[in-house]
Amino acid sequence: MKKVAFLSMLLTAGVLSAQQSLPLDQAIFTMGRYLNMRIPSRAKVAVLNFLAPTEVLSNYVTEELTRALNRNPMLTIVEYSGHTQISETMIDIAQPIGRQLGVLVLVLGSIVANSVEPDSLVLRTKAISVQNAQAYWTGTYSLLPDQTLTRLQNID
Repeated sequence: MKKVAFLSMLLTAGVLSAQQSLPLDQAIFTMGRYLNMRIPSRAKVAVLNFLAPTEVLSNYVTEELTRALNRNPMLTIVEYSGHTQISETMIDIAQPIGRQLGVLVLVLGSIVANSVEPDSLVLRTKAISVQNAQAYWTGTYSLLPDQTLTRLQNID
């Protein structure tokens, strides 16, 4: 019975995260929390530059998510100094980067137009195993047009 309740809770959490609309910083915080729960302890992790409409927005999300993961003392964060933006679908490009960095887990993502609400954006994230591309966690959040998001979209 406990197993069924736990699975139900996980499914509900996944469905809610896909439907929630959040301000950018809250979406990043929520992603960091889920990633910290799903990435194996003692793993070396790298957050690659998110694909985004502007480089400033990409850098902001990448840095804030790296900072959120850095708060977990059970993870070792390896800085990625490349400039290429890599979305959660570009696993074939990401895995060699992860091998070169010597990490177990890569965090990839994108900020793209929302197909349901064209005037809004969606933040998508995936944490994968460098070795076999297994997904540790995926998340999708509709972004509310808050001041931070608006400012970062208009700077480049």
